[in-house]
Amino acid sequence: MSSQTHIPVVEPNGLVHFLYKGTGQRCGHPRGLRVEDRIGSNVPASTDLWYLSYKLNPVGRYDYVFQIDMGATVPDALNAHRSPGKENWSELTMLGWRSVSLTPTSRGRIAETSFTSAVMEQERDVWVYVPDGYERNREDYPLVIVTGGEQARDVGKLEETLNAVSGKDAAPAIVALFPYMSGEWHETGGRHRDKVPRMIAGELIPFLRNTYRVAPGRDQVAIVGTGSAGFLSLNTAFTFPKSIGRVATLSARISNSAIARTLLEKARKAAAHKPLIFMEWYEVDRFDPRQDVHVLPDNALVASSHRNWGFKVTSREHPAGGGWGSWRNDLPGLLAQVMPAISE
Repeated sequence: MSSQTHIPVVEPNGLVHFLYKGTGQRCGHPRGLRVEDRIGSNVPASTDLWYLSYKLNPVGRYDYVFQIDMGATVPDALNAHRSPGKENWSELTMLGWRSVSLTPTSRGRIAETSFTSAVMEQERDVWVYVPDGYERNREDYPLVIVTGGEQARDVGKLEETLNAVSGKDAAPAIVALFPYMSGEWHETGGRHRDKVPRMIAGELIPFLRNTYRVAPGRDQVAIVGTGSAGFLSLNTAFTFPKSIGRVATLSARISNSAIARTLLEKARKAAAHKPLIFMEWYEVDRFDPRQDVHVLPDNALVASSHRNWGFKVTSREHPAGGGWGSWRNDLPGLLAQVMPAISE
């Protein structure tokens, strides 16, 4: 082990060898990886050193933590790379993984403002990206709602991403995102999951139309989200299809089977005003049977069901693990699909 310069040990063919040295009777399967990808594990006699070997995608990126004695989780102490947006998780990038370069081609800016929400009974903050050149012309712009809160802005590098794609790979747009003021879970899949879509469609979009030069028509409005915010985006688009013409998600977390059925029923009712759907997920995505969370099959089911119902669906499975380290790498491409189409 002392001869290795990088741990985990990553081989060109996708073999990865994890090492764990510490307390505990057993270092089990790491959370964040698939059990079926494991090819071996062992602890040499009379030592406290565990090794675990996996066959992963040679171009992938993954988040993981070790499980000790089937209970506590710990990051990989031998791996200095921590996962973006996931406290105390370790990040693994394979030899073929390539990060997207965010080279700015424009100088848009994010400004803070607020509006009063009668639905949520509170003043709501909203951050609005105004594209480069907005003040110098009188053009109307498409509107994109991003439902990811502070993590989309900060961990997701949203302003950098927009300045890299706006006017180059994607059409310039007004882009708005808001922080979760009652907690992320409550506002995406919890007790406020039906109120927040009403706020977005009935209050936020009209506020933005009255404040900024937003192009008329539902086809000029898109909503985008990742993880649990991806579910919020789908829920909003299917509940208010007359207000939103396009929806795009990365690893939408559809909370459980009952909520998935409700979402599909809303989509059937939205068939008269079919929003365009862009869905992407990952080969290794969030899976938690205790909470009935199965991101990969749930996303594939939603995409295929809507395609069968006559919706126009663009979908893709990425050869990597989900999480902000992957989402922010693939968000520029997703926005480039959505934003040029809005301006057509």
